[in-house]
Amino acid sequence: MLDIYLKAGIARVRSSVATNAQGCTAPGAPLPCQGFAYGAQGTRFAGGAGVQLNFAPLALRAEFEQFSSDIGNPKLVSLALTSRS
Repeated sequence: MLDIYLKAGIARVRSSVATNAQGCTAPGAPLPCQGFAYGAQGTRFAGGAGVQLNFAPLALRAEFEQFSSDIGNPKLVSLALTSRS
């Protein structure tokens, strides 16, 4: 049996990056080196679709999801083999 489904909801996306500038005080350097940190987050719409092929007691599932946010639109593609007991 083949199942086809859609998903919709809300996703919270958080992203952060940080650098550490050690050993950066070379003689004659025009400016001293400094570390850098940045973070962003957002909550927005998430949607996706998938198919699942059932063959007892196993199922093979493929999904695509996309999250919209202020910091980008990440996408996820997954493939899973599940077992039903």
